[in-house]
Amino acid sequence: MKSKTKNMIFYSIYAILNLIFIFQLLKLGSLPNLYNFAIILITFIFMALIYYSQFKKTKNFLNKIGKVLMILLSLLLIITNMYIYKFGSTLNIVSGGSSKNETVSVIVKKDSSYQKLADVEDLVFGIEDGNEAIVNEAIESIEDKLKQKITMQDYVDYPTLAKALMNDEIEVIVLNEAFRNFIEDELETFTEDTRVIYEYNKKTVIKKSDVNVTKDTFTVMISGIDVYGSISNNSRSDVNILATVNPKTKEILLLSIPRDYYLPLGCQTGALDKLTHSGIYGVDCTMNTVGNALGLDIDFYARVNFNSLINVVDAVGGVTVDVDSGFNSGTYNFPVGPNYLDGPKALSFVRDRYHQEGGDRGRGRNQMKVVTALIDKMTSPAIITNFTSVLSSLEGSFETNMTSKDITSLVKMQINDMSGWAIEQMQLDGTGGSDYAYALNGYAYVMYPDYATIDAAKAAITNMMK
Repeated sequence: MKSKTKNMIFYSIYAILNLIFIFQLLKLGSLPNLYNFAIILITFIFMALIYYSQFKKTKNFLNKIGKVLMILLSLLLIITNMYIYKFGSTLNIVSGGSSKNETVSVIVKKDSSYQKLADVEDLVFGIEDGNEAIVNEAIESIEDKLKQKITMQDYVDYPTLAKALMNDEIEVIVLNEAFRNFIEDELETFTEDTRVIYEYNKKTVIKKSDVNVTKDTFTVMISGIDVYGSISNNSRSDVNILATVNPKTKEILLLSIPRDYYLPLGCQTGALDKLTHSGIYGVDCTMNTVGNALGLDIDFYARVNFNSLINVVDAVGGVTVDVDSGFNSGTYNFPVGPNYLDGPKALSFVRDRYHQEGGDRGRGRNQMKVVTALIDKMTSPAIITNFTSVLSSLEGSFETNMTSKDITSLVKMQINDMSGWAIEQMQLDGTGGSDYAYALNGYAYVMYPDYATIDAAKAAITNMMK
């Protein structure tokens, strides 16, 4: 093969890699136009220089330098294109969540001989007597699969239902998976001691906001669910922080709402319950519950679990927070003053409530400190260049209904001006007591709202929106 033909093949590969790079860069849309113009201009300058060195009559050493440069740039472009593709695909995974997943399982003991749904068709199915719509739908699905009606026995709540299974009072139960943690609070090895032989899954569309995130003030419900691993299923919302964001003034208001706040649920026909239980019925129920209390429509949600916090704190290189009153939690010590936190230590910090003044109120304050530290890091110039690793750290344990366009618009805005954000923190308060909790079908500790703090929060949010 002639040298000129080889050069043409190598150059064609190099040119194609450049075109892929430009296409992906423009499609992603996360850089300001000036940056895009500069990058594309430099790309074409290098293409022209290398073309000249390979196909015009130049000195031999210039030809060799051009060839080496073409190979090195081709390798760099392969890596860069993979990086941009990973950025885009990860962004699509964590963004655009437009539905909630609900799962109902048919469960037997682990050592049971029953392997599939047909094996239990003649048995009595244990159910919780709350008559949840999703469970009723699952029962209809079970009966459709079996082509027959099933016999059911009601139990007062899920822990009682689970105990009946483990004590061999009944051989098969129907469980709304959102309530599994209620069972594990009393039976720690329930998951290890049981098997799922059938699942009914349902997806429900969640409303999307059409707010312009770079021009309009918007709200984000940060809901931290109390599980590790997959974030796909509903679970209790143990972290409840409403972020109000004004992109024009670069202000963020973080409002912490205690998990035990006693409010009418934004679902279940407004039954009274603790805010944490709203997450059992989906993040949309949490959004509606908080929105109703504050008199506003919440635009977006960001749903995270324990893995999210560990991964993202480690991805940004850790955070530093000020501890007001020193304490020990688990294997970690938190002395008074600045504390550097890696992922696991940050999780221990935000989960502790037994050593905090005000209990859950103190935990809420610590949660806002970590969120504030993360926002500071993620809007700094250093983290913008490492945004893909941060997104990757959230994959599988973070979900938001903000679109990828919303997120890239915010990234573009931040790169364009690199200005800092002013972050204010507020907290709703109340008094403790005992009252009926709808999800538990019984009494539990609750926090009755202090409406003076709710009114103050409403005023602060209104001021942000003005």
